[in-house]
Amino acid sequence: MKLKIYYGALFAAAVLLVSGRTDRLVLEKAADFEAGKFQTAALSSKGKILSGKSVEEFKVDAASVWSMLELKPGQLLLGTGNQARLYQFENGKLEKIFEDQTKGRLAIPVIAKSSTAEIFFAVIPKAAIYRLKGQSAEKIAEPGVDYLWTLCPIGGGNFLAGGGPKAKIFLVKPDGKFSQLAEFKAEQVMDIIDAGDGEYLAGTSKPAMLIRFKLDGSYRVLSTFSQEELRAVRKLSDQSLLLALNQGPMPGGMPVMEQEGPPQGMDPEEMSEGDDPGEEAPPPPQIQPRMPGGKGAVYRYYPDRGMKQLLALKQATILSLSGDEQNGFFLGTDDQGKVYQIWPTRDEFLLGYSLAPGKVVSFAGGKSGLAWIGTAQPARLFKVKEASGTASYQSKILDSQFPSHWGRVEWRGQGKVKFQTRSGNTPIEDQSWSNWEEVEGPDLKIKSPAGRYIQFRAEWPGNEQMELSRVEISFLNFNQAQSVTDLKVDLPNNSGDSRRPMPEGEGGPPQKPSASVMNQCQISWRVDNPDQDPLFLALAYQQDGDSLWTKIADGDEIKGSRFQWNAGSLPDAWYRIKLTASDSPDNPAPESFQAEQVSGRFLIDSTKPEVNFAIAENGTVNGEATDSTSAISDIEFAVDDEDFRPASALDQVLDQKSEKFEFKLKKLSKGTHRITVQACDQADNCRMRAQEFNVK
Repeated sequence: MKLKIYYGALFAAAVLLVSGRTDRLVLEKAADFEAGKFQTAALSSKGKILSGKSVEEFKVDAASVWSMLELKPGQLLLGTGNQARLYQFENGKLEKIFEDQTKGRLAIPVIAKSSTAEIFFAVIPKAAIYRLKGQSAEKIAEPGVDYLWTLCPIGGGNFLAGGGPKAKIFLVKPDGKFSQLAEFKAEQVMDIIDAGDGEYLAGTSKPAMLIRFKLDGSYRVLSTFSQEELRAVRKLSDQSLLLALNQGPMPGGMPVMEQEGPPQGMDPEEMSEGDDPGEEAPPPPQIQPRMPGGKGAVYRYYPDRGMKQLLALKQATILSLSGDEQNGFFLGTDDQGKVYQIWPTRDEFLLGYSLAPGKVVSFAGGKSGLAWIGTAQPARLFKVKEASGTASYQSKILDSQFPSHWGRVEWRGQGKVKFQTRSGNTPIEDQSWSNWEEVEGPDLKIKSPAGRYIQFRAEWPGNEQMELSRVEISFLNFNQAQSVTDLKVDLPNNSGDSRRPMPEGEGGPPQKPSASVMNQCQISWRVDNPDQDPLFLALAYQQDGDSLWTKIADGDEIKGSRFQWNAGSLPDAWYRIKLTASDSPDNPAPESFQAEQVSGRFLIDSTKPEVNFAIAENGTVNGEATDSTSAISDIEFAVDDEDFRPASALDQVLDQKSEKFEFKLKKLSKGTHRITVQACDQADNCRMRAQEFNVK
């Protein structure tokens, strides 16, 4: 019995190169697909390309669209920078209705509607607050700080304003009168929300803190984080919180802890030292939308049991957050204009838009969901529309390491998808590349010319639901001059066949297994357990096409991070392994967490292929090799006592369960001879057929 594993991110690593054997480029993980280009399509964190929504783009005469507020469907306000202008957008047209002429004021970072339906906005730096009446703006307050990042409406037409430096919160009344409620030991207040029952929550930067406060100025620091900035806070229906944090660790790190602050009005000597709010700050430099360096992450914060990470961005900072639990929360980033959609109760998120090269700094919408997206560098306004026309996904350029013959496209998913490919011998597409050609026929045979690099494009009707979860391209490398270096073979059951190395670990290139029978399969893993709770582990397997999982072992049956599994009784098929880790032994059900990981697909195949052939009088040998489970991978022949030589498939590429072959024997001496033909499948199960014939 043989076991063979295919890993998804083959094009990110060196692919396996075995002269004369078929290999494959496989995309099946989210990371595999993410580097491609999407049009009216979304990418699930589970590695599925899905039908998405389209956008209509409008140019804005500014450097960035810092803030937006939808007044009614099709009508909204835009706050821009680096000229502090307020625009009204309606019927596809932008109209400027305000520009702050004060020297040094550069942007409108926030627009809000009060509980009495009045509209307010802030201008920075040398922060000022304006009330909008119709198309006229009236300055009502200058709190004495450089920046205001958030306006939170509360009852009676009042609202809270937060900014900095010296991380301050102000209570602002409709008539413009304001008072400072609190000052924290941080640089900026980035977000304020109403937590209910007369309490409010604030997020700060440098350091990133989550703070609960009241209108009397008293507050409590609920958590301090190692990140640089708590960009946004949202309250969920179960009283947990959604937190958007941006990286930038402080020296020595900051512990997660609770602190208390004094109510407003205590002895100033007991409060943090700060500048007089009335002092004029020096003119700040030109500013960009709140973009700290580093990486972003989203957590679900449980007040009574810690946090759970929902999303981590390897190279993006979170610049904006909008949405709700029903429609999902949308995250705007500085990475090629990417917008992610996340649902706190799902173990899945979507990459919904990629608006390169912009930075997504603002959103607007209503109860029906996201309607508008605003970007910076360049400044653009995007209207979200229902999909129509053609949707598509274009892969990144895939590398087969050497010039290759292309075989077939295989894919998994749902819907009607049309594929095209193009190929070349340069890592960047140029005039030397071939044109796009459709992949046609039931076998989806690739027509692009041989080359080292290939790219595919999938297209489907934009108004139809589609799912694409795996794409596989078979290829055969041109033969290269070989050399042997440190060759090591470590086989569970050594057959003495050292021509084919064993599979490497996950993340490496797929390796061809030995021809030895593998009745014992070793499963290994790593679990990151920060608080070192005792874990309950469970292993299960699933045959491809089944919906249920079958137990392998759990609990005390599993020791350490390896398990030796006897898979000898399983029928030939593709399988997956699932590991589940729960900290329930030391935590009651409401507080415990469970994590699981599913392996890539692997093949168990113990059945030898069938091989049949006939010899014509002119010495031509025609035959066919077939296998019930996996593709034919190798056909060889030998005459009498000669060494085996490879035989080619009629279609050049060995990548199907049934392959026809033909070759012509060289001139032989008169008399009786014996020809032996051997065919092997993907699992290296081999069958030989021999036949005697006479040469007259």
